[in-house]
Amino acid sequence: MYSNYTDEALITMLMENPSDSTVLETLTNRFRPTILGEALKYRAQLPYDTDDYLQEGRITLWQIAVRKNYKTGNFRNYFISAIRFHYYNLFRAYVLKNMIRIGGYEDIRGNTYEILVESDYVKTYREKQREERRKKQERKKELERAERERLGIPEPTKRPKLSEEELIARRRARSLAYYHAHADEMNQRAKDKRKAKAEERAAEKALEKAVRETERLAQKAAEKARKAAEREAKKAEREARKAAEKARKAAEREARKAAEREAKKAEKLALKAAVCPV
Repeated sequence: MYSNYTDEALITMLMENPSDSTVLETLTNRFRPTILGEALKYRAQLPYDTDDYLQEGRITLWQIAVRKNYKTGNFRNYFISAIRFHYYNLFRAYVLKNMIRIGGYEDIRGNTYEILVESDYVKTYREKQREERRKKQERKKELERAERERLGIPEPTKRPKLSEEELIARRRARSLAYYHAHADEMNQRAKDKRKAKAEERAAEKALEKAVRETERLAQKAAEKARKAAEREAKKAEREARKAAEKARKAAEREARKAAEREAKKAEKLALKAAVCPV
């Protein structure tokens, strides 16, 4: 859509309407080689991928449009300077808080390791900050000393350093002084603490009693169930014995009847043989 427009015309349109995403995307695609090319020197140190660097390029273009920094001249050269400065600020902000990667290696087991070091820039920056703070503190002390001399105020005397025994004695004296000054409050606090502990112990005892009562009821119920099971088992055993005894008597009666029938049959045969001999 904007392929025939120059870089300067596109950035002018974007400055007039920074919310025009089409113009912003067109400029990003047009400067894509520049954005990724300038990022090559930081790829090993910063944890960014290609999409991250392209997003940083979009942010740089959008900031130029919003702030209206570009006036005249070759915009490509202006953008190269702007993206370099933006990457440098990113790198500086990152290394102030993180270690930077300078290499890596792989051991015989295939495990990869990274070599991380603290940037010399960070060390120099921190030393510079410490030196500036020290000088600022010295200037503040000099101004305070001059002000005291002007007002005729004597120099404050340094407190002597106390030993460990003296510090303990001072803390004990402060505690006693506070107690005497707030005796009623301290006594009430101790009373409330004792009351809370007593209530806690009572609650624990009540809980233990409830647990014991629950266990006793459970044992009683288990014992009752065991006795009921024993009674049922004995009842079943008695009924089984009765049934077995009944079956035995019935079998004996049947056997006796069968024997009697066989005896009568034999007796009839004997009589018949006696009456009608062959």
